[in-house]
Amino acid sequence: MTFFTHRWVRGEAFWGRKKLIQELKGRLNKFTWILGNRRIGKTSLLRQIELLCKTENWGFTPLYLDFQGAGDDEGLKMAFLEAFDEQEEFADELKLDLDQLESRPLSSFLYHIKRQLKRSKISVLFLIDEAEELVDISHSNPQVLSLLRKFFHDHEKIGVFLTSSYVLHEVKEPSRTSQFIQEFLPPLRLFPFTEDETVGFLGQNGISPEDSAAIYETCYGNPYLVQNLGEKTQQLGFENACKELHNSKFFKYFFESNFNCLPLPLREGLQESDPAQFFQQLEPTPDTIEYLTQSTIFVKEDNAIKPNPLLYSVYSTNSLVPKKDQTSRYQLFYEFARALSQREKKLSALHLDADWPDPALVRHIQEPPSMEMLQLSDEKALLHTLLWASPEFIQGATATEQTHVYLAALFLSAIFMKKSPLHSFNSIRERSQAYLNTPVELNRTVLEEFDIQPKTAMILLKALSVDPKLRYHDVDSLVADVKQVETNT
Repeated sequence: MTFFTHRWVRGEAFWGRKKLIQELKGRLNKFTWILGNRRIGKTSLLRQIELLCKTENWGFTPLYLDFQGAGDDEGLKMAFLEAFDEQEEFADELKLDLDQLESRPLSSFLYHIKRQLKRSKISVLFLIDEAEELVDISHSNPQVLSLLRKFFHDHEKIGVFLTSSYVLHEVKEPSRTSQFIQEFLPPLRLFPFTEDETVGFLGQNGISPEDSAAIYETCYGNPYLVQNLGEKTQQLGFENACKELHNSKFFKYFFESNFNCLPLPLREGLQESDPAQFFQQLEPTPDTIEYLTQSTIFVKEDNAIKPNPLLYSVYSTNSLVPKKDQTSRYQLFYEFARALSQREKKLSALHLDADWPDPALVRHIQEPPSMEMLQLSDEKALLHTLLWASPEFIQGATATEQTHVYLAALFLSAIFMKKSPLHSFNSIRERSQAYLNTPVELNRTVLEEFDIQPKTAMILLKALSVDPKLRYHDVDSLVADVKQVETNT
């Protein structure tokens, strides 16, 4: 065996989870939510079940659907099309014309697939990954969940396993209809490896029992941490591996990605606190303790449940968000996003004297006068304000949380390009029109020139949508996706 630190695994590379897989095998015709934090192995679990359905003849045809980045109705439709592209024989068996289906709206698209499934009498297990994407989609179009519920319910030979973090609890559903998420409650939780599983896995990779035990005591069985620390231990030895990962802020990024998946009250409580201090003072409730231990934020030690000791060694500042003098170019963005999140009154534009917004000022500045007022009183000030504005400012609409998503994404694109993208437009008319189209052109030439990752570009395109409904639901969701890209870069 070997270590796989940045991709899902299945088959011989898959480790553990035997009891959970046996339980899931008995739920093939049911709706099951597998709840897990980031990097706990959700995708690998679904891919392993997909493989077992085929190789062990479980009696169900598996269809793996990746909802990550779907964003809207069209994105969901593309997730289905990509799944059938991956399983062409199954699509042919259902007599699906994928090219023709692509042009249909989601409701007609799902209805046609459901009709073909009924005619075929095939038992299907839908394996839905990254289901928390439904949170953003439900806030822009709650009816989508009703469509999905009807699609999955009207056929007795359908089972659904979906994976997500706790964030899926925040979906918005029409109260007058049966609730989609209710069908999946209570969730099954995906926990870290036990000590025996951790030591056994590391032993297969040539790590000594002593180092394997030390890795478990450091990572408490989280598969992602175990794999990374195990790989580095193989190369450098245990102590040097810990130093390298600590100095690279690897552990910090891991915890922060999980903080963003905590229940909303805990996320809000973290905003002003040092994480180690916050969790030291926290008294977990029955509703939160399982998720905190599942996330390896809290651990069981000496028959007690307490904050992970790693939190104390990782966090040496009083801020959850890294300071801008640190090395990564993402850090200033995190500080800016946090400043926006701390405001009570939303901004539609930044009315500043400086060319570059200071996050410390963003917390306190006032909403600028309307575009019409500025055009009458001070066109130069308006031209400057249009460097850091939003479609809502141009349209005279009220600023919302999605407006802050737009401003944060505009700032992130400026970090990459070293200035506001609107600098390339010279007049009030040109800058105003750019906001109603797109202020940032993200073609291949631009990505290469400014070293922007394709996944970062996809995040920016979503966050900079002219229609607020197509953006991220809130700034925290945007930050979570950016951190995910940074961690994998």
